[in-house]
Amino acid sequence: MSKNSNNNSMFGGCLRFFLILSLFSSTLGSMLYLDMKPKDKIKEEIIKKGDEFSIDNKDLSNYMDVLKDLDISYNTYKDGNKTTIKIDRSNK
Repeated sequence: MSKNSNNNSMFGGCLRFFLILSLFSSTLGSMLYLDMKPKDKIKEEIIKKGDEFSIDNKDLSNYMDVLKDLDISYNTYKDGNKTTIKIDRSNK
């Protein structure tokens, strides 16, 4: 009897482990999707705005990350609470 209950508790422990693992992986996947969504929006804004545009300083790191991911050269010019980004196309 003791051996049988030991097997059941072992099965329950494995089941609990796999449930926690699946919950963790689905949560991580959701977080990665939500992180990717703003980057897609920034890519669209860069295409619409052209080679030179101004953004708030608080958004600068997000734009710089997207430009780096796209392997685009650029220069920044700060003016108060705004930053102007000028895309450098001289190497193309």
